Amino acid sequence: MKPAKKVLLDLDASSNVSVRSNEELLGKVQSAIAADDKARKKKEAEPLRRKPVLSGIPGNELDRRVRVSMWDVLHTLGRATTLSWKGAGRGLAEHWGALKYSQALTGGPDSFLGLSTEGRKIAERYKTLQSHELGMAFGLTLAKQVLGRRFPSTP
Repeated sequence: MKPAKKVLLDLDASSNVSVRSNEELLGKVQSAIAADDKARKKKEAEPLRRKPVLSGIPGNELDRRVRVSMWDVLHTLGRATTLSWKGAGRGLAEHWGALKYSQALTGGPDSFLGLSTEGRKIAERYKTLQSHELGMAFGLTLAKQVLGRRFPSTP
């Protein structure tokens, strides 16, 4: 186990993040949007409001290789998700989370406590969810940098 000071220093260390913002990626995003809109129409769901025009990030606004620290990324993720934890639904979400934990465990007086089949499924789902959330956090961190360069006088 790492000493606490080492963990904190690791969080503050900067690493490179590769940024890709080109026509090929824009095409993939537009294809995904079209597929999503088609599926929503088939389900007779309302179309989502979307930005009317997508464009790449100009190279002068964000280098193709950016240095960020994990501390910045985790801080951004925390700030972005805080709003979803407020309000009347918070208690219900916490209760549901506790129930999911109890379903994830198995054991008894004659056995050791361990992960149930449900728990192993949840663990795989959690890894996927965690990866998705970290991807959003990296994107938001880079967006903050772009907006900071576009509007330097705004806190």
